[in-house]
Amino acid sequence: MIWKPSHDDNLSFKDAYLFQTSSHSQHINWAKSIWHIMIPPSKSLLVWRLFHNKLPTDDNLILRGCYIPSICSLCCLAQETSQHLFLDCPFAFQLWSWLVSILNLQCNVSSFMDILTISDRSWSPHCKLVIKAAIIHCFHTIWHCRNQKRFNDRKILISSDINIIIAGNSLSGNNSKLAASLSISKFMILKQFHVKVNPPKHHLIKEVL
Repeated sequence: MIWKPSHDDNLSFKDAYLFQTSSHSQHINWAKSIWHIMIPPSKSLLVWRLFHNKLPTDDNLILRGCYIPSICSLCCLAQETSQHLFLDCPFAFQLWSWLVSILNLQCNVSSFMDILTISDRSWSPHCKLVIKAAIIHCFHTIWHCRNQKRFNDRKILISSDINIIIAGNSLSGNNSKLAASLSISKFMILKQFHVKVNPPKHHLIKEVL
């Protein structure tokens, strides 16, 4: 048996790694929208798993051979799927409606990509980070509340969830040194998440004689 891509027909670990990374690398246009140094990796990882359909929701467990009765733990109105849990459930709808009201936008929240593209608009760098973090924290909070209800029989109020999101966003936004714009609307968005405003760098004025 020979390995044709190598120069000596032998398969080494290095050859296997180079072959796998060069020919099977993923080119995903939404990857940069969920990872940031100021957002906790554990929360971004949950969104990454969600977009790859790897979360252990009831519909995925059934596809893998776990035949269980399925119902959404947050609303008890429908079968639990990723689409229902994170978008169609009344609990999730309240969170997304709250976020859209803060941004003062008319946004479509019927798909995951529509939600992610909210942060791709013409925001200032600081405001863009805060909005991106808010979206990631909303996804993570929905999953956290689902697990609390299902495994601990503990129901978390929507007001408490909003406070959790604001606290996480405040930590991400206040640790960043990105500059904000002088727009009043963007200033109000940052204040809603208890984030201090980083003023833009002033222009250097030199006297010329």
